[in-house]
Amino acid sequence: MTKINLRTILIVCFTSIFFTSCSEPSKKEANVPITQPSEKAVPEEQPIISSTKPPDFRSITDVKTKKKVFFEYIYSFVVKVNREILERRITIETILEKSPDDITADNTIFIDKMSDMYLKDHDSSDTLASAKLLQGYVRVIPPSLALAQAANESAWGTSRFATDANNYFGQWCFKAGCGLVPKQRNGGKVHEVRKFNSPEDSVRSYIRNLNTHRAYKKLRKIRDSIYREGKTVNGLQLAEGLEGYSERGEEYVDELQSMIKFNELVEFDKKFW
Repeated sequence: MTKINLRTILIVCFTSIFFTSCSEPSKKEANVPITQPSEKAVPEEQPIISSTKPPDFRSITDVKTKKKVFFEYIYSFVVKVNREILERRITIETILEKSPDDITADNTIFIDKMSDMYLKDHDSSDTLASAKLLQGYVRVIPPSLALAQAANESAWGTSRFATDANNYFGQWCFKAGCGLVPKQRNGGKVHEVRKFNSPEDSVRSYIRNLNTHRAYKKLRKIRDSIYREGKTVNGLQLAEGLEGYSERGEEYVDELQSMIKFNELVEFDKKFW
């Protein structure tokens, strides 16, 4: 039999496996067993909206229209970044199928690069061990969660930080001049709201933040647990790991989950897969 490249098989043979619909479930009902989408396949590419000039969300007065335009705009970047993550994961899984003697220089370079990106101060000299560790970090963020947080943090794309800094997720930085100084920053605080070159960069940074920062370790543990059980992951579930994203803690989590359910955002998870 002719030997076929594993990567080609994974991409070409991907079938449409969907996330479960969760428009009304409670927190306890959110984690229901259904067929799990493959993390070894990349969904069909979808058109990406230009990242250079966001729509003028302030000028859209009809609420329904504003929501539709906002969700579709941010979703396009979530798709692009999640596809990048799935491509990396395919490579990691392929490396993990090898024996130590079969590891190539390119494999080592790739895992070193991923370790720098996802694992702080990690010794990546053991390529296979590092690849195994990376499995818990190099995973997609459900679009439903990203859309709810973007809407919440940016006031539907109308906040000063969104319009003047392309920051849709309220991300901070701590070097003078790295962003915009919040008007209501408490005395003694030095943080600024980070400025991005484009909305796409904001989405990419946000997803990397959830995948790497110690504050969201709970989110990653929830995600790993769900995948180990053979169930599918959605934003309602992962929101449980975001108490540390806002000073409002559990109230913030409840608000995100309400937004996901009210706006039926899990439909975007289905659309992605």
